[in-house]
Amino acid sequence: MTARRFFITLIVILLLAAGIDLLIGVAGHSLVSSAKGGDTARHRYINREMTDQLLVFGSSRAIHHYDPRVLADSLGVRAYNCGEDGSGIILAYMQLTNVLARYTPSIVIYDLYGQYDFMKEPDNSKYLLWERYFYGEGNEALDSVFHTIDKNEKWKMRSAAYRYNSRFLQLMSDNYRPRQNDIRGYRPLGDMPVDFVEPNPWPTVDLDDVKLEYIRRFAEKCKEHGVKLIVAVSPYYFPTVDEQLPAEVRAIFDTYGVMLFDHSADLDFVGKRCYFSDTNHLNASGAEAYTRKIASEVRRISGS
Repeated sequence: MTARRFFITLIVILLLAAGIDLLIGVAGHSLVSSAKGGDTARHRYINREMTDQLLVFGSSRAIHHYDPRVLADSLGVRAYNCGEDGSGIILAYMQLTNVLARYTPSIVIYDLYGQYDFMKEPDNSKYLLWERYFYGEGNEALDSVFHTIDKNEKWKMRSAAYRYNSRFLQLMSDNYRPRQNDIRGYRPLGDMPVDFVEPNPWPTVDLDDVKLEYIRRFAEKCKEHGVKLIVAVSPYYFPTVDEQLPAEVRAIFDTYGVMLFDHSADLDFVGKRCYFSDTNHLNASGAEAYTRKIASEVRRISGS
């Protein structure tokens, strides 16, 4: 093969690859916009459509512990649960920046998973997955998180295949037969198994400076926009010192005047199997009872 023919072939291959990537981008964007339900529609609502006045952020203990119906009935405002299994402050911060770019909620509740919300991990890129659909839409605060977590993300995100491929089956499912159901973002859990065995306590973890910085920015954003930020620690079946908040996090809350409602060892819940799905997560009955308690506390400090 002559050099000229080689370069022509290479150019054709590159153009085909670019065309395929462009088609993937068009299809992916369309599937996000048209999703009927499931995780795709839920995250689209949070990032592009939501206008609710009370929002809940956090990880699995957020999405499973706060019933927006109870919050709405008790406080007279529309509420939505933005929590996400296996996530935490990095995703929550990105979600918050997209919300604040469109409107200002009145109250934000962040459910804190003790020291585990700030655990140092080999790679924080997993927290970017759900926000890849919304990268490059003009929100510099969100885009900057990608660049902080991985300096190569700005180049990777130029590829639609990279942006959509890890969730393509989810996108298809959420357009034709959504598998996940939620109630204003809330997903209740079932009861604790009868053959439950007490787990071993978690070891002490090393704290991640990146996650500590994003809880600081989260608090700073709320203060800048006049949003009342409440940090809550929901109940554990077996509360231990492992779940206590790091001193660095308490210092951030003190700096920004963040209210802390710590129910980690709340005797109304601790050790009561009827309220738990496992040692770290409330079941539907526990979530309803706990949400009523939180709603009462929010109403008291709000003077309503």
